[in-house]
Amino acid sequence: MNFVSVVFHDQVEAFGTLGAAIGHEVTGQEGVIVGPLGQAIAGSLALDTDDLVRHVHRSTLLGGSHLGELVASYTWAATAGHTGAVRIVAGSARGRRLVVPDGLTTRPTTDRVREATFNALFSLDAIEDATFVDLFAGSGALGLEALSRGATHATFVERDRSALAAVRKNIETLGFGEQATVVAADSMRWVATAGHHDVVLADPPYGFDEWDELLLATQAGLFVAESNHRIEVAEPWEMLRERTYGSTVVSIVSGPDFGS
Repeated sequence: MNFVSVVFHDQVEAFGTLGAAIGHEVTGQEGVIVGPLGQAIAGSLALDTDDLVRHVHRSTLLGGSHLGELVASYTWAATAGHTGAVRIVAGSARGRRLVVPDGLTTRPTTDRVREATFNALFSLDAIEDATFVDLFAGSGALGLEALSRGATHATFVERDRSALAAVRKNIETLGFGEQATVVAADSMRWVATAGHHDVVLADPPYGFDEWDELLLATQAGLFVAESNHRIEVAEPWEMLRERTYGSTVVSIVSGPDFGS
């Protein structure tokens, strides 16, 4: 019989990652492979939840041979509204834990991807004293990372009630209330009338396919897109940097007024 046991981080110390057991590169929540008796049988790894779904589906199609060899316990902290899975990487709030939303509608950006993204923005001198927008904000980890690193203001746009509660809690906990605005709205509709901002961050749910429309509606010096595939950009936007982390593609795109 093939099965996956889903457990929370306060029930077991180790995170079990099924994807790595099947031999694929994975990114996301840090963890280890856990055997049937709870012993760690692989080193620290990271898992993206979309990888997990694909690996389970693939193993089922192949007869589940890998699953039959391993009872994997997998912690998906993002589905439980727990703290501990997501932290601020650098700046004034470095190391502070964030609450992540309940449910399956949001997918927090991993610490590794967030660190690489903001290091790139720092190299472009695009963080300090800048205004940020965090579209599809989820927990608000991206905008809060910007504030921690010296941005003057961040606007968090989200329509999911659980995510809105999480981002408000995180703003309060980190003490960024005077530098943050939370907007309960659809990100696509809001950005069309938002005016210009220095940096717009967009981490929509995987499968989002309205990048052309989103870029057309956005006014910003820089646009940062996190997706599960490469995105195409057209004038007046210009691709500055594109990096792949497992199944996540991060693109930094510049607008016509960037650097002016």
